[in-house]
Amino acid sequence: MFFKRLVVIAACSVPAVASVLAAEPGGPPAIDVRKSCQASEKSLVEIFGRENRITVDSCLKQEQGARQSIIDNWATYLAADRQRCLDPKVYLPSYVEWLTCLEMYRDVRQLRNAKGQ
Repeated sequence: MFFKRLVVIAACSVPAVASVLAAEPGGPPAIDVRKSCQASEKSLVEIFGRENRITVDSCLKQEQGARQSIIDNWATYLAADRQRCLDPKVYLPSYVEWLTCLEMYRDVRQLRNAKGQ
């Protein structure tokens, strides 16, 4: 099962890498986060009821903040990290997830460099 997933991911990554590479000079690719925010709110309402504080609007604010952070720091992210992290073709892509991925690769690299000194 794992091998099948790996093959599917590898097969799907070629077009995604091309679209990310095309978007690099101007920043991250544009994605419709409203769909993912609506899906998240629906799922949370089903689990926790209407009392939860997560709404489409708060989700959109988080996504916009993450997108702006990616744009502000775009030049500091390695091209390889951008290729690994930014995939607009996945189901419900998210700037928050992309930012987390970029930050994790950066932080791990910094920790490894600090250990090597």
